[in-house]
Amino acid sequence: MRGFSWARTALRTRATPRRPRAAAPGSTPHAGIELYAEVFAAAGALEHLEGFASRHGAQFYRLPVNTESVTLTESPWSVPEEIAFGPDRLVPLRAGATVAWKLA
Repeated sequence: MRGFSWARTALRTRATPRRPRAAAPGSTPHAGIELYAEVFAAAGALEHLEGFASRHGAQFYRLPVNTESVTLTESPWSVPEEIAFGPDRLVPLRAGATVAWKLA
């Protein structure tokens, strides 16, 4: 699969105050495509993930399609509770939970 899609990168650290009406806490750079794979698999639409993640956005914006690729495997792994980020700690989306897909 080639990449075009993006992950939510509005990072929230343990020290970041929560604001009312703000987006849910957590960031996804640690597992963006893996989380997309879970959603597409649950919807029975895994065959559409590659187009969503790599081709449709590039075509819409008339950009060249990325020539590099990644491979996902259905292999459960646990999301860490925190990720080091300089002197602080990031709280990843689904911290402590299991994600069914991972990059091979």
